[in-house]
Amino acid sequence: LSDEQVESLLKHLSETDKQKACWLSLAVTSGARFSEILRFKTDLIDENRRAFGDLFLETTKQIKTKGRGRSGKLLHKYILAEAFLPHYKAWLEERNKIIEKSGIEDHLFIFINNDGTPAEDYVIRNWFVGFEKFLGVDVYPHAFRHYATTLLSRKNIPHQLIKELFGWNSVNMVELYDDQTAKDRSWSELDNLKENK
Repeated sequence: LSDEQVESLLKHLSETDKQKACWLSLAVTSGARFSEILRFKTDLIDENRRAFGDLFLETTKQIKTKGRGRSGKLLHKYILAEAFLPHYKAWLEERNKIIEKSGIEDHLFIFINNDGTPAEDYVIRNWFVGFEKFLGVDVYPHAFRHYATTLLSRKNIPHQLIKELFGWNSVNMVELYDDQTAKDRSWSELDNLKENK
């Protein structure tokens, strides 16, 4: 997905469905897997808990990610703070009203069904039909993980840091998820071929 596609979808959702805008914002600013995003709760987000030059929110606790064993791999997740927080705050206000109106005890899950219960996998997967219709292209959950990696790489964030942010064991994973072509990349080394003036 291009920046233009993501930005236009995010703008559209922020005007029409704050929960979907929050979900998309979290996906593209954290690169978290679909299953990980479902596990996000409000107590994981503290806007004062910052990392890496205060640009990223660090979850207050580790969450279960993909990995060996029953509990998977426990990791802190990192979210580009300034891009995520406005969408999160806008949705949180609506979310809290829905929870209060439903009369159920707050379970803290960020994403919810219309009745206030935690959103189920299939409910969020159904949102992708609308994403695809709006964009006119196929959209799948892992596309946002690719987008987040490519965005950071395009901003010249060192691959070693991207590896840390995503919790990968190898920088080779950055290469796998970075969708830039050789022509898309900025090659400062090419300056060495220019004649000295």
